[in-house]
Amino acid sequence: MPGDFPPIRFATSRGARLAYQVIGDGPVDIVAIPPMAQHIEMAWEWPDIRYMLERFASFSRFLHFDKRGTGASDRRSRIPGIDERVADLEAVMDDAGIHRAHLYVASEGGPMAILFAATYPDRVESLVISGSTPAWVSDDVTDAQLEEVRRRHQQIAQQWGTPESPIVDTFAPSLAGDPEFRAWHQRYERSAATPDSLIDLLELTLEMNVRELLPQLDVPTLVIHRTGDRAIPIQYGRELAERIPGARMFEQPGEDHFSYVGDIDGWMDELERFV
Repeated sequence: MPGDFPPIRFATSRGARLAYQVIGDGPVDIVAIPPMAQHIEMAWEWPDIRYMLERFASFSRFLHFDKRGTGASDRRSRIPGIDERVADLEAVMDDAGIHRAHLYVASEGGPMAILFAATYPDRVESLVISGSTPAWVSDDVTDAQLEEVRRRHQQIAQQWGTPESPIVDTFAPSLAGDPEFRAWHQRYERSAATPDSLIDLLELTLEMNVRELLPQLDVPTLVIHRTGDRAIPIQYGRELAERIPGARMFEQPGEDHFSYVGDIDGWMDELERFV
């Protein structure tokens, strides 16, 4: 129910307040890296997200936070680049008194988590990467292709938070026919980011490429990916698992990209065993 969630705390990083929550008191620390845009307070309203968060709390001390410019964090700040997001993650962990943790990252947050693990391996117990990719555009992308990508980004931003938004159909196809979820998610999108912020976030993805860092990673890594993921095809998850030394791959049936949609216990059982 609304209001029935852990208190919001704030860490300060370079003048911005970053909203985070800590739940659970299990024997391991897990820090979740934000995806494209979320709202940690409003997320508790949807039963499947609540179930996922409470499952995390059942076996760990779990921290999740909103990146600057999104969600409950400072919305006046400009959207940070990948290097600044690494610094923000460090600030949130420091404020929560967590020196070393298992990092759980889904979707767009993957490259940033990989950069953090490569930069601060002493702060990373392990890395769990769900439905992500080392780069959002190919290494040989042409100017014409980039222009087409930017055109699609503009269209997504214009439809963001409206009944025309394509997010549910692409990221949660198994719930595409659920009018209650569609209506809730439109409101969630509006709460997570403004269209202008979304454009900035999407533009920054074009600069994210950590392929050269993958062979250098020296932390235990689990890659989770749904075989029919419509947003990020499984080939990118397989690339991560193949290029990160010693990485394990867990492939799960399904087309949904959002971790909290579809079979939650399947991948969470694997994650719990791993950490």
